[in-house]
Amino acid sequence: MTAAGNSVIRQGDWTLSADVTGSPPILEAECTTCDDSSGAAEEAKQPEVWCLRHANQTGHTGFRMIITSFFRASMASVGSSETAARGRRRTAMPDA
Repeated sequence: MTAAGNSVIRQGDWTLSADVTGSPPILEAECTTCDDSSGAAEEAKQPEVWCLRHANQTGHTGFRMIITSFFRASMASVGSSETAARGRRRTAMPDA
């Protein structure tokens, strides 16, 4: 039992897997000259077209693509090779 306000952190093996239940990866392009951006999109075409239009309008030629992907962490089952195969195995370390 813990005192009020304290937390218990259980150390164990966790897996990290792509979250296929929610949104697909989100893509956004940014100009490396002026930091203007395309806005978020679920398909690459919209940020790519934005880059070409921005280059045409401003003469800026450098861009970065930012891709946001979503993941889920779950406790691995002891001895489960299926769980380990679905994601990367990481061991949780208690906070110091």
